[in-house]
Amino acid sequence: MKEFLGALGAVIVACALAIFASCSTDVEGKSFSYDRCEIAGYIEGLSDEHFDKMKETIADGFLGYTFSFADGKATVAQFGNTIYEGSYTQEGSVLTIAGEKYNVRGRQIIMNVNFTMLGEKLENVVVKVYFKA
Repeated sequence: MKEFLGALGAVIVACALAIFASCSTDVEGKSFSYDRCEIAGYIEGLSDEHFDKMKETIADGFLGYTFSFADGKATVAQFGNTIYEGSYTQEGSVLTIAGEKYNVRGRQIIMNVNFTMLGEKLENVVVKVYFKA
């Protein structure tokens, strides 16, 4: 019974370490490409059909985006055209590039986008963009 409990304890510790390690990954030396865009919420007075079309248009705007990290520098590009090249910082799961904060979770970078329409932030719309290594 002691051996079983010892083995069970070792498995639990190994699982906990694996979960902890997957929460935050050092981005240095890695590249991430656009994976998907999740948009939830509603805009009062906008039909479901128009909201779905708007979601598709927003998601299409992220196609071809990549993040690359090498030698302490970040390069953000879309379809191979550099949009930003410069320094970045990473503290645990928080990645900061050009003053913008992103979340790193395992082999993903997650961007939370504030949705604005006609210059006004819409609190009812949540946009998350995922990039994978």
